[in-house]
Amino acid sequence: MSDVKSVWAGYRKRRREFQITLVAYIPLIILTMAFAKDFSVGIFVGYGLLIVLPLGIRHIFFSCPNCGKSIHFKAFANFLGRACSHCGIRIGEPLNRK
Repeated sequence: MSDVKSVWAGYRKRRREFQITLVAYIPLIILTMAFAKDFSVGIFVGYGLLIVLPLGIRHIFFSCPNCGKSIHFKAFANFLGRACSHCGIRIGEPLNRK
């Protein structure tokens, strides 16, 4: 069972990094827009996207430990999927390698 946890630990870390960054980024954008009246909003949004987008892409393209393909990306990105788009293994389940 500890082997299963270690296999999925990388996925959970990536997901947590992306979620925390996104949840922190959106309110900061709203506050900046409310108080700044110049071009600083655009600069802040741009720098924020330089942080959020790579983390999101890194999360989407995490390789499934069962089939080796991307968990969330088949024909389109499915951020909310709880199973691999290719082999169907649910996130956190033991591997079905044959």
